[in-house]
Amino acid sequence: MRIFWKTAALFFIILVFASRTAVGQVVKTEAWPGSIRPADLAEIKTCIDPDPALPVPSIKDSLVKEFTKGSTNTIQWSPAEITRLINDQAVELKFFEVKAEFQKNGQNYLLWGIVDAPDSSATFIDLPEYVEISYYLRYFVQDEGEPGFRMSYWSDPVTSRQDYNPPRLDPDSSRVVNLNELCNQNWVIGRQLSVRISASDLPIGKLELAYIQEEGGEPVSFSLVQNGTLKTMIDTMLYYTLDVPEKTPAVINLWVSDVSLQESEKKTVTLIWMSDEEGRDGLICFPNPFNPENDYCSKIKVGIPGVVKAYIFDPFGNLVRELSKELTADFFTWDGRNGRGDLVSSGGYLCVLDGKRKYYCKIAVYR
Repeated sequence: MRIFWKTAALFFIILVFASRTAVGQVVKTEAWPGSIRPADLAEIKTCIDPDPALPVPSIKDSLVKEFTKGSTNTIQWSPAEITRLINDQAVELKFFEVKAEFQKNGQNYLLWGIVDAPDSSATFIDLPEYVEISYYLRYFVQDEGEPGFRMSYWSDPVTSRQDYNPPRLDPDSSRVVNLNELCNQNWVIGRQLSVRISASDLPIGKLELAYIQEEGGEPVSFSLVQNGTLKTMIDTMLYYTLDVPEKTPAVINLWVSDVSLQESEKKTVTLIWMSDEEGRDGLICFPNPFNPENDYCSKIKVGIPGVVKAYIFDPFGNLVRELSKELTADFFTWDGRNGRGDLVSSGGYLCVLDGKRKYYCKIAVYR
């Protein structure tokens, strides 16, 4: 791989003034790595016209992205393929010439250099952000026993833009939608998470992938293609099935990446999940057992409409606490205290729905 750099001041000044034409000024910067020397310039320039007998080369466009990360970009080609194409012409492949062209602030720029034939790539550095840059390749051959060189036509261009900025994941809008946030715990019913991803990649760039990862596991990626296209801004729902065992804390990381492979900052959510099998009769109690001295409370999810009262009984059938909730609420909460505000003793308790005596759940308290 060859890396192109801005050459010495003398060459730069000469080239800038030499490349002014009627169609506008072109700032032209050359690099001379490898075995090619500035003294070889006169001999190389004897190749004024491309030779139509030489096949046109191509850049590996599948490796060039619409947006490229940072200020450098590498283009690649196949010397073996070109050697195969010219095999019947009794010539030797000598070197490649590559160039990058772009406009910035009304000024035309040309970056170019020579790369030895064994090499198959070149890296351009100090490229500007936002603007479209076109890359070209051509090669030079030498006839056996003959002086001078013949050169091919330029390849078709491949284009890209430099993207300096990573995408942004909105930390407020991006969240686990089915998360229940009660009693200082985050929890979900069932293994499946419904995750909202809201992100942007401004001022340029396109979002490509979203990731959900359980800490300690491999990230799972989700394509952000919508209607066959990638977007600069996106607000979408993803669905992910947890691997962690039931009632075991899981640390979930959310983030996105763009087509230039830059990644956003991560949002982290800690949660536990519980099976909904316990709630087939209309109630789910969690955590169970629980310790009220650790600032926890038991959450009692109700799947039956119209219920606003529930009652906690001790193992002897004595009423311990009456619980209330709004008609539209999904949960009762019990902080492990009786009607006088005292913490109850360790043991098993029963939560029964008002008017629905057959609907109950057992709750264990330990202190």
